[in-house]
Amino acid sequence: MVEPQADGTTIQTHGQDKYGRTLGDVFLEDGTNVNQDLVKQGWCWWYRKYEPGNVILEKLERRARASGIGLWADPHPVPPWEWRKRKYRYSAGTISRCCRILALARVALSRTRIVCVRKLGRASFNVLP
Repeated sequence: MVEPQADGTTIQTHGQDKYGRTLGDVFLEDGTNVNQDLVKQGWCWWYRKYEPGNVILEKLERRARASGIGLWADPHPVPPWEWRKRKYRYSAGTISRCCRILALARVALSRTRIVCVRKLGRASFNVLP
């Protein structure tokens, strides 16, 4: 299902995850696929569970990893799903570093607001149009 937004972006939905959150691709007015752009620039992980056969995301992530850009600059990056399983808590320094990294992603895309919510030593990030 394609859902045009008031700001000119379009969301192409693909259903929901087990928590009821909408899954989909976000497109800018110029046709840029934000999902692919974030993976290409190394700002996010390709979550294979919901896109197992996506050869484009696979190729983009492989290139970003090989280039050591974005989160791949860390020699031992931990995927969010593994981080949650380990039940680590963010330190204040980690929260600040994550907010700075996401702010750089915002500058790179220039059409996305990133909100960092700090609560009880944990950080969650929301990418908003």
